Amino acid sequence: MKKFVIDDSTGPVEFTTTGSRRFIKVTISPGQKIIFSLSHYYASTDNVDFKSFFNFKLPTIFFGKIRLCCVEVSDSNPGYLYLESYGEPEVRMKKGMSGKPVKNIIAWSSDAVVHVKSSSSWGSIYSGDVLVRPCSNSIIVFDADIGTGYLSGALKFIPMLVAPI
Repeated sequence: MKKFVIDDSTGPVEFTTTGSRRFIKVTISPGQKIIFSLSHYYASTDNVDFKSFFNFKLPTIFFGKIRLCCVEVSDSNPGYLYLESYGEPEVRMKKGMSGKPVKNIIAWSSDAVVHVKSSSSWGSIYSGDVLVRPCSNSIIVFDADIGTGYLSGALKFIPMLVAPI
């Protein structure tokens, strides 16, 4: 990770990106923890402390989110985390909103509570996505344009099962 020191004489900092990608500015209050996928990290202020961790619990393996980062501020001032989405980002902070696929989550606050919405029919288990929706008033950032790939549901694990063969 490169560190850039910017003083008052430098002027404003501008980020640019290509295509339909967007930047998301997440404000981190003192005591708040934000968890995110490292592949979406772009920049942060210098008072933001990083912790990277691996989670080998079955749900995180299924959702492809084994390596995650957790950030919090190191002083009493708010910190800023800049994430890059592949398409149009959607920030959800209210409970009761409609569900989105789990694979589209790029960041969330550590106090986030979600409701898992999925059909238990055989067709849905093998070819459908698991949807989550916020149940608490906490931050969850979704990327609307993360592709679905050619397989979804339980079928997407077939390549992982036959890879060692």
